[in-house]
Amino acid sequence: MLTQNATINRRSLGIVKSISKLGIDVPQQVRAEVQIYEDAERAHDAAQSDYDAAASGLRTAEADEFDTARDGFIQAASDLLTFVQGAGTALIDAAVHRLNAAIYDASPAWESAIVDQFNAVVAQHELNEVAGNLPDLGDPRLINVLSFTRAQGDAVDRWKTASGQLRPLWEAYKRIATHHGHEIGPVNSNNVATNMFTACILGHPGTRRTLEAAAGRLSAMGSVPRPDSVQRYAEISPFVVPVLHGYELNLSALADAAAIRRRVQGL
Repeated sequence: MLTQNATINRRSLGIVKSISKLGIDVPQQVRAEVQIYEDAERAHDAAQSDYDAAASGLRTAEADEFDTARDGFIQAASDLLTFVQGAGTALIDAAVHRLNAAIYDASPAWESAIVDQFNAVVAQHELNEVAGNLPDLGDPRLINVLSFTRAQGDAVDRWKTASGQLRPLWEAYKRIATHHGHEIGPVNSNNVATNMFTACILGHPGTRRTLEAAAGRLSAMGSVPRPDSVQRYAEISPFVVPVLHGYELNLSALADAAAIRRRVQGL
């Protein structure tokens, strides 16, 4: 694409798309800015298409139509050059800036809606209530589901079903967090701060020791390759991390999670 903002804009459009898929309201202002960007992008694509067609016309025009084809090509080349040399870049950059500003304004309401939906799914499936019945999936002796008790099997089923519903909410949450400059785990052990923050997003660890243990598990989840003991939790990760360390799964807004981390760490 013409601009370095292309990657940023794909992320921005991804936020809007993920929010829309969740059934969360996308304000008219955001939809209007998406349209402005798409129109700007189409203008460049149209200029390129016109140039290609005019260039082809030079090769196929009849002799008595060549002058007209030449004039059309010169105009198409001039229009495309205008885009390439700055006008198109400025237009798209402006559209990206406008869209990102609109998303920034809308994101607090989106974040709140995601948190509410996420925690409603947790409550609906009683994930915290049945967490104590989850078997130790890190124990290779328990890989065979036939060894589960009825309570253990029910807990695993609830967590797997709920995780399928939580995943798109979590992905949308992470997109918003990235838009605001946050990195969300699991990530590898080189980024302890991110894993600690993520542990607090997923719930309230209560103590520094619990926070460090949860962050350590997130670090293992973010490593490549993952240890087998961690990989066996993949289908319900990272949501299962809090309950594996004795605190409830309860998604918090970014600002609230930052406050939780400060309190737990005594900062």
